[in-house]
Amino acid sequence: QAPRSCEAWSFAAERISTGYRLVAIPKDGALGVGGAYLFNSNALVDSNRPQRFTASPNGGFILELDRWEYARASASLRGVLQSEAPLSKTGARFVTVVAPL
Repeated sequence: QAPRSCEAWSFAAERISTGYRLVAIPKDGALGVGGAYLFNSNALVDSNRPQRFTASPNGGFILELDRWEYARASASLRGVLQSEAPLSKTGARFVTVVAPL
């Protein structure tokens, strides 16, 4: 399944002491998610470290991601988010993420 943008979710990111926090905010048409993984495309995240998934009370979720030791400064966190279940009624399980930092 090719990744695509998904109108049912918006994403925000912030720097934290160990790396980054990706916050997924549900909008109309969003479905509940039980787990997700970000395939980072701008070399910020250490892909050898586990990603910590936490469900939010609003139906969204948070992924805590460890910083790659060779990461360079970037204005955004980018990648493809894979979900265990569809993220929206369209059936999308792979969506593109561009979240300003």
